[in-house]
Amino acid sequence: MAHYLINYLDGDTETVEADGDVFYIHTLEGEMRATDGDWIIKGVAGEFYPCRDDIFRATYEAVAG
Repeated sequence: MAHYLINYLDGDTETVEADGDVFYIHTLEGEMRATDGDWIIKGVAGEFYPCRDDIFRATYEAVAG
């Protein structure tokens, strides 16, 4: 999964560090922890941050397409 996540983040190894099944993403607010099942969201300034699945589903709705 680390390889996929780093590729998703455009190969930016400065943004993410992997420690087993836990990922540490360097965000504008500091280092945040992500685990399997979390969503990785790209913010308006191009930054990435993790979001737990339950919070993501409660905040966003699916669109057709």
